[in-house]
Amino acid sequence: TTGKPVLAIEGDSAFGFSGMEVETICRYNLPICIVIFNNSGVYKGTDTNPSGHADVAPTVFVKGARYDKMMEAFGGIGATAETPDELDKEIERALTSGKPTLINAVIDENAGTESGRIGNLNPQSSISKL
Repeated sequence: TTGKPVLAIEGDSAFGFSGMEVETICRYNLPICIVIFNNSGVYKGTDTNPSGHADVAPTVFVKGARYDKMMEAFGGIGATAETPDELDKEIERALTSGKPTLINAVIDENAGTESGRIGNLNPQSSISKL
């Protein structure tokens, strides 16, 4: 490793795929700061269940999830930020410390959209549909 600090930025949905890497980060005491933009959902934390049933939509996560506690569980530093100023302060602290850090950046649950709108980017086939 270079020993230089790394700042990784991801959403709470992406963290669901790679979250256990915090154990590796802590095991090797890497100077990595993960910022998770937490809107409590895959797209938005306000989606409704398309089936019409009372249970939450499959794209909605547990409200108030504390991802920072996962980092603490492995010996790293966890922090929560709810304002831009708090986020700036926590990022500066993390990068200066050189310690494994995860910042749970709580954002509006209405913030978010489908990543990249990739459905609009798919090329149209020149072969007619049967």
